[in-house]
Amino acid sequence: MSHGAAPAGTMQHLSSHALNKRRRDVLDLLCRGLTNAEIGQQLGIGSRTVKWYVSQLLVMYEATNRTELVGIVLSGHGAQ
Repeated sequence: MSHGAAPAGTMQHLSSHALNKRRRDVLDLLCRGLTNAEIGQQLGIGSRTVKWYVSQLLVMYEATNRTELVGIVLSGHGAQ
C-alpha cells in the first residue's frame, strides 16, 4: 500500500472544517491509508490516542467507519 501524499484538495477541504492541527494531521494521514499504529509513529503519539482522534472525526463527519470518513473527506462533503 502506498503512503504518499494525500490526493489533491484534501488539505484544502480539511482546513475548511473546525479541526485543530492534530485532528487535521490524523485525518491527512488516514486519507493516505496509514493504520493507527503508523499514524501514531508519524505523529509521536500512541495508537490508542490515534483511535480516540479517529473516533472524534467519525462523529464530526457523521461517518460510520474509516472508509466512509475518507470518502466523505475526499468528496468534499461532511460537517461544516
